[in-house]
Amino acid sequence: MNNISPPIEHGQRPTKPVTSRDTLDARFEVALAQVDRQAFLNSRAEGLVVGRSIPSTENLRRTLSVVTLLPPKPRVLHVGAGLGYATAVLAGVAHGVVAIDKNPLLTEAVKKHVTELGLKNVVVRHGEAWRGDQ
Repeated sequence: MNNISPPIEHGQRPTKPVTSRDTLDARFEVALAQVDRQAFLNSRAEGLVVGRSIPSTENLRRTLSVVTLLPPKPRVLHVGAGLGYATAVLAGVAHGVVAIDKNPLLTEAVKKHVTELGLKNVVVRHGEAWRGDQ
């Protein structure tokens, strides 16, 4: 049995606390199923800390479960993109994603993954997000 709640329309309030897996927006479940996390783990770029830059699927699911008022075509700013696994999942749900990371090696890795996956709705930037100058 599928315990995933239907998406909550923009402006609606959730009917129960966002504490369990069954509250995850169904669009995120579909996006999670479509992105192969293993492809990001196999990244061989020199100097990258593989493993710390990629959340587990369960941790990403838990993080996304707090997003309860997701509009139909959201625009997302992903700060600390790492190798781009979460960016790719977000791209499956969002109208557009801007991914930013301060590590130039990671930024290049995200660009490579985005290109390989054919994600046309992602823009990757290198820089310090808090400065807002990128």
